[in-house]
Amino acid sequence: MKKVLSLLTFLEKLIEIYIPAVCFVIMFFVFNMQVVLRYGFNSPTVWSNEVAQITFLLLVMLSSNYSFKIKKHVCFTMLHDAVNDIGKHIIDILASLLLLVLFVYAFPYCWDAIFSNPMKSSVLRLPLKWVYFPYLIFMFFTILYSLLDIIKSANWLVKNRKGEGLEE
Repeated sequence: MKKVLSLLTFLEKLIEIYIPAVCFVIMFFVFNMQVVLRYGFNSPTVWSNEVAQITFLLLVMLSSNYSFKIKKHVCFTMLHDAVNDIGKHIIDILASLLLLVLFVYAFPYCWDAIFSNPMKSSVLRLPLKWVYFPYLIFMFFTILYSLLDIIKSANWLVKNRKGEGLEE
């Protein structure tokens, strides 16, 4: 069981941290190469724009879940900050439940839209289903983290139902 958990932890880090980091490096170098070739040598490349777009898509779709997991994403917390701890956990449950329902509902439609697409990218001729597949990974992790947030807040509410420990 310990090996399975360490494998899952490694895969999570691979998807959310390491692959996006490599994509950022590739995107950075390709973008700078594109600028130098276009404006320095007046010899633009055709493929570099597509590589930059694909690596940007991978970077955003895969790394955004990491910020969601560690709660460092952009949030509108005016209502959340105005209530006590119980209210905060109730709002967290409702927000996570809304995300969970919407993403679970949309997942099969997105799956069909991505995998029924026979098109290929214009220059590199990559199947677009594999270019857009990271969106499904993004959806999967959003569903997973929303479910975990609901469980965490519900456990807190059960533990503190008598008003104990409200100063977390």
